[in-house]
Amino acid sequence: MGGMISASKDQVVDYLTQEELEDLKIGSCFTRPEIQRLYNRFRAVDDDDDKTLSLEEFMNFPEFRLNPLAYRLKEILDPRETGSIKFGDFVRIMSAFSPSAPDNRKYELAFQLYDADHDGKISKEDLTSTLKLTTYLGEKGKENELNEDNLAEVVEKTFDEVVPGLDHIDQDAFNKVVSAPGFDLLSRMTMVF
Repeated sequence: MGGMISASKDQVVDYLTQEELEDLKIGSCFTRPEIQRLYNRFRAVDDDDDKTLSLEEFMNFPEFRLNPLAYRLKEILDPRETGSIKFGDFVRIMSAFSPSAPDNRKYELAFQLYDADHDGKISKEDLTSTLKLTTYLGEKGKENELNEDNLAEVVEKTFDEVVPGLDHIDQDAFNKVVSAPGFDLLSRMTMVF
């Protein structure tokens, strides 16, 4: 790899070699200008200027601050639980949110977000915990409110319809559900950087 190119803080080349930048471009759905913009945003929330993001810094992105699945996304970005997210890993994962990312890449990342225990399949417990994060649960007995009992029914019905007789949803079954007409996953998995 070539040497580091010195530039101002807002230039991605002060952190990556030209070769590393090209590898990121090839390994993602981003153009070089998009990677530059993403890097500028990454550095803007890197409060301690260590060229990595902690969970607190990651949560400073407006797109993730109020997103109930942001902590799961952070787990995907930091699978070894080091407590920091490197820019290259950030680009590779955020690439799935690019408007030019293929649908199957968006489905794969969404599947990972639902797979709470990261075992490669969505169990009833995974679906329950994800729904608890993404829906408001009201009080038991209140009409028109989703509560723990209703949630359990929703999970059971989902499994009965999607994978009758099975105890998990695999990537293929998940893809069939989220690609069905009327399901709006793709727009929720797209951001402009």
